[in-house]
Amino acid sequence: MTFIAGHVHAPEGTALSFWLCLVADGEHEYTLGIGDTFPGRGETWALNRVENRPDSGRWAVLTNVDARVATVVAPDAGGTPRRQLPGL
Repeated sequence: MTFIAGHVHAPEGTALSFWLCLVADGEHEYTLGIGDTFPGRGETWALNRVENRPDSGRWAVLTNVDARVATVVAPDAGGTPRRQLPGL
């Protein structure tokens, strides 16, 4: 299973949304808010939080709700999606 991070949309005064592409048994695209869940290979995943990292922009922390394991995905500095990074 591969996660591809897209963009974070966080206009002032509204809720944050995060675009994510999941490649597992086909390609699935999601626009998620904090706490939203989505399926992936029979598991339930959730957008746990989005962090601002001074060295590489925003990172999304996804949690495998079933296994209670976190995974980090992040676009690179130019906004190009980068594949899954090691979990926390």
